[in-house]
Amino acid sequence: MRTSGLLCCGLIAACTASAEDVRPPSDEIFFPTGLAMAPNETVAFIANGNSELRYDSGTINVLELDTVDTIVGDWISNPNSLPANCTKDLDHAETLNCPVSPFLRADAGVRIGNFATDVAVQDLRNGDLRLVIPTRGDPSITWVDFTGGKLTCNSSGESNALCDDDHRLTYVHNDADLSSIPEEPFGVFADS
Repeated sequence: MRTSGLLCCGLIAACTASAEDVRPPSDEIFFPTGLAMAPNETVAFIANGNSELRYDSGTINVLELDTVDTIVGDWISNPNSLPANCTKDLDHAETLNCPVSPFLRADAGVRIGNFATDVAVQDLRNGDLRLVIPTRGDPSITWVDFTGGKLTCNSSGESNALCDDDHRLTYVHNDADLSSIPEEPFGVFADS
């Protein structure tokens, strides 16, 4: 009986995590590796590289800069009144520590490959943007469109969806007969 109990415990311990257990959170910043601001300065885009491989993918978050400005402006005008869930840093009284979730658009991000390094923003006019992100983990260069206040990089339209292969460049001009992109793409520049 003891042997079968040990075998059962061993089998349970060997079970792998479910997809939900390793999906990155949509309302957190983790291992940030890149940051770029929209031309109108209302949002910033944060690349989370997932470089410690805690999750199954990296992410791109949308940070609401207007919300940051409002909370900081209210605190500056009345320093004795702290915003909800925020505290003053004990060593630096001029620093406010707040949870990041109120500043992120939780339903606007996307998931990308691991080891993202940078974010470039291309203005497509009419308020539409394209983000270009080098990703060392696959290696590829991912592009993501920002339209209607939300990032998209696949046909599902689902929030925080994984970018599909149609949004990843792995060869020069995406032509397999040409050279592949560098093994570890690092920097990126996008011209509007």
